[in-house]
Amino acid sequence: MATADLPRLPSAQVGSLLDRDITAFAAPAVQSGVLFVGSASGVIHAMSAKSGCIYWTFQADGPVRAATLIAENGARRSVLFGDQIGWFYSLDALTGRVLWKRKIDQHEATRLTGSAVALDGTAFVPAASWEETRSGNAKYPCCTFRGSVTALRVSDGSVVWKSYTVGPPKKTGVNRIGIPQFGPSGAGIWSAPTIDTKRGPLYITTGDNYSQPATKTSDAVLALNLKSGQIVWSQQMTAGDVYSNGGCPDEGSTCGPDFDFGSSALLVSHQGRDLLIAGQKSGVVYALDPDAKGKILWQARVGKGGITGGIQWGMAGDEDKVYAAVSDLVELPASSDAEPLPLGGQNFNPVQGGGLTALRLSDGRKAWFAASYPCSPPRPGCSPAQSAAVTAIPGAIFSGSLDGHIRAFSAEKGTLLWDFDTETEYHTVNGVPAKGRLARRRRPGDRGWDGVRQFRLSALRWGGRQCVAGLRPRRFQERISPGQESGCQIASCRKPIAKCATVQAPGPAVFVYMISHDAHHRGHICLLASQLGYPLPAKAAYAICNWEKLWQDCGFTYRAETYLSLKVSLQAVPVPHTSVNCYAVAPWVNSASFSALRLVRFCR
Repeated sequence: MATADLPRLPSAQVGSLLDRDITAFAAPAVQSGVLFVGSASGVIHAMSAKSGCIYWTFQADGPVRAATLIAENGARRSVLFGDQIGWFYSLDALTGRVLWKRKIDQHEATRLTGSAVALDGTAFVPAASWEETRSGNAKYPCCTFRGSVTALRVSDGSVVWKSYTVGPPKKTGVNRIGIPQFGPSGAGIWSAPTIDTKRGPLYITTGDNYSQPATKTSDAVLALNLKSGQIVWSQQMTAGDVYSNGGCPDEGSTCGPDFDFGSSALLVSHQGRDLLIAGQKSGVVYALDPDAKGKILWQARVGKGGITGGIQWGMAGDEDKVYAAVSDLVELPASSDAEPLPLGGQNFNPVQGGGLTALRLSDGRKAWFAASYPCSPPRPGCSPAQSAAVTAIPGAIFSGSLDGHIRAFSAEKGTLLWDFDTETEYHTVNGVPAKGRLARRRRPGDRGWDGVRQFRLSALRWGGRQCVAGLRPRRFQERISPGQESGCQIASCRKPIAKCATVQAPGPAVFVYMISHDAHHRGHICLLASQLGYPLPAKAAYAICNWEKLWQDCGFTYRAETYLSLKVSLQAVPVPHTSVNCYAVAPWVNSASFSALRLVRFCR
């Protein structure tokens, strides 16, 4: 695509995901006319990039936030991706059938946000964690997760090597209520690795430490040996950055600035010299010398930086410049007189934040700056922050904003070329209603429940097959290979499902499921109360959403190893997908964005 194509955007063909999906929050991947994308409910969709017709869907065990990777696998192609509870999958690109799946790390707080990369039949999978937020519970023994890269054979998922970013954690003491504390920990890898075929390393960027002691590999760029995973060199940008909700539980403790690297390093070539470009949440862009163990050649500030600031999810570059958008999100204090807050309980400054900067690769000097666009009109949940990764095409740079807009800027001057507001109704080719929106709620008494549809996640899927009355495509028969088009017709996207298989779950699995499903609906009570403008008192909300107490009342302890032992004991029986689904398992819910503490925040 080139700048001449911009007036023809957006495409006339729009396809909707099934209505029980909250959002498709993973970047899509396209191979031979087929688009693959994950969603918050853990569904992978394979659809025609041209028509929007859905070829197949697959239900993962957790939300899929990372982009899918399409890799050669013998005579077939595989779809490789990870989910938010630590599982990594290989699907047949033609049918969606599972070829293999593997738990990337045994730590129960593992999450996979960064996409995998592949070379010569090996996939390299980065791992991050929920533990940074879980440690907000003073009873939690913080912290033991370690960031890692795992090299897997694309053919069968077997491990070639595994490399951690920090050493094994050891007990370092106790917190103010006597709970054991551990370290080092953290230095998770939030983004896709970068392969350097010329020199041989795999470059990764890391986040902060979760607990003391701080390490030299946090907030850093690391080079790993592609064959063994051994760390060849490390260049740290922010030393001593220990940050987590529970990393500084005692009064007088000092927390770091939370200056993770959330975006991948860019390997670019300029005037015959290779550079490694890294953008940090500090708001600073660095140029490193890959031939001199990551020596810093220049650095340039493009934003204020902060916990939700700086460069969040990715930059882009060409032969002359690197383009960095910043978040610099500004959250407003809660006010009882303000308009009801959006889903999630957050309200942002509608004017401050965002901005796109072009830096010259030669010396880091600013080539141009494109200011952000204030929310118009100002409204709860809206911000001009530009946290999304940017995309470059010849002559244009695309950047998304938290005001719902995607904009294209001139790569030469930074002037606005194109602007599209995604917060609108769409007429879809498969007939499923779709709307881009800022997830805000209405006041009580307003007509309609804005956002209630987002909670329609109750339809179950078994073995990746759709089990809800709705839309199902004709089976995709063609081989997915270059140059071939699908024979799927639009009409076939509207064929209703004739029947669903009935699965009889075994007793132990039902027991686990019922505990978890009760927790799931407790969460709905709190979320919907907040959404509809009836915030519950914090004490009541905590009583509703206290998963830890629920789990203990059923005879289990809060500690993860107890749950893992139970899970191992159930491996001999075919546990249904819902018993390990992201919205069902109580210990996972307790650690994720649906945690009790966060739900209490929603209900205040």
